[in-house]
Amino acid sequence: MNRLKGASMFSSSGIAELYFKQIGIDILIANELLNKRADLYKYLYPDTKVLVGDINSEELFCDFLTTVKKEGCDFLIATPPCQGMSSLGKKDYDNDERNYLIFKVFDVIDNHNFKYILIENVPKFLKLYFPYNNEPKTLLEICKDKYSKDYVIESAVLNASDYGVPQSRPRGFIKIYKKGLSWDWPNKTERISLKQAIGDL
Repeated sequence: MNRLKGASMFSSSGIAELYFKQIGIDILIANELLNKRADLYKYLYPDTKVLVGDINSEELFCDFLTTVKKEGCDFLIATPPCQGMSSLGKKDYDNDERNYLIFKVFDVIDNHNFKYILIENVPKFLKLYFPYNNEPKTLLEICKDKYSKDYVIESAVLNASDYGVPQSRPRGFIKIYKKGLSWDWPNKTERISLKQAIGDL
């Protein structure tokens, strides 16, 4: 199996990437805002270059993109912070700057020829409208406008409980991959209870 060279944006401590090596993806460059999370990421993935700081920093962004290009990354995973769009608590969606970090993801995609791109967030992420060409557009609409010439673009809401995890955790995904390649959605499995998962401990 040919291994993919990957890049990760908004990486946190890398929990979303625990099985990547097993399926042939090596994350070579990652970015995380908070030091504590980045320290854990470095511990879990000592071979990954981790840039710590705000992706809006011109210097950090240029370093990230330069490394992506230098390493010839095939795969990008981007998991922008969800606090600004979570349904919990009082929210000001329009003025929460975190909700617009997705445009930094587009900046990376626009400047590199990835084969596969995975964007993940809370399900509301797929329903919000963003300013694009002086119109409100959903992320899926923006992605299709920007990338449908060269990429297949699909979206879905998947729940971890359908894939062997004893927790209901729905997440919204946008999957973007080069035309001529294939990338199937995972097959659902029978749901298990917490007792089934760890009842023997």
